[in-house]
Amino acid sequence: AQRGLECGATGEERGALLGMQAAARLWRNELSEALALGEEALSLLPVGGVGWCRVTLTLLFVTTYLGLGERFAALVERLRGVTPTAEAASAYIEAVTILITMASFLGQAAEARFFLARLEALGEAVLDSSLSARGWVSYAHGVYLHWIEGDLWPKAQLSAKAIAAAEEIGDRRLRGLAL
Repeated sequence: AQRGLECGATGEERGALLGMQAAARLWRNELSEALALGEEALSLLPVGGVGWCRVTLTLLFVTTYLGLGERFAALVERLRGVTPTAEAASAYIEAVTILITMASFLGQAAEARFFLARLEALGEAVLDSSLSARGWVSYAHGVYLHWIEGDLWPKAQLSAKAIAAAEEIGDRRLRGLAL
């Protein structure tokens, strides 16, 4: 990504490269850097596209970890009004599952419920055809049940589904989160 930026990438290409850097910084726990890179990337990417959804996912983590409630709320509002492009459906589902997870951790039951319902409405076709999407939704729903409803048995069952999906498709991020 750095080499691409050094070559003078602009516009959407620059946004995609900055988004990669933001995600890498998140997973290296360099949260302030991830925030700055992610916010610039988001401003350059088409709303509802794959890259935009991936950067939004990164920023949902970062704003929660840094305690930036207003920025988190702004991301939630942006996602509330977004219809993902057809090719971004899986990336959108992943971003929304992280939103549900973070909202559940923060005790924001209404937000978590709204987006769980949104995934049910928007995601049936994708959920039927994508083991990854089913795994992510199982994970988020389990977190919601644990943190908001306090219902641990269904949470354990959903976590097991998420872990099985993650192992089958080789998604180490999902497996690590669902454990």
